[in-house]
Amino acid sequence: MLLGKVIGNLWATKKHPLLNTIRLLIVSPICAYNLEHNIGYLIVADSLGAGIGEMVLVAFGEPARQVTGASDLPLEAAVIGIVDKIEGIRIDTD
Repeated sequence: MLLGKVIGNLWATKKHPLLNTIRLLIVSPICAYNLEHNIGYLIVADSLGAGIGEMVLVAFGEPARQVTGASDLPLEAAVIGIVDKIEGIRIDTD
């Protein structure tokens, strides 16, 4: 799993037909070592309704496909949780 911040939505008019009903988000991973957002971006499927600015948990591979309800989907990453609170460490998400 990975902790990240939703920074945008992604629309693609041409994509695999099985992805036509899947909402896609752009997520910036939060590095566990320096807690910065400068380590690239992920495109993830979202069936939970995460919004821009929210922190999310992202899973990869088969667990990501399972959360969408269809294991035959051609996707690699998906939101599996929307973070409400983190205790014990300081994370600057600005």
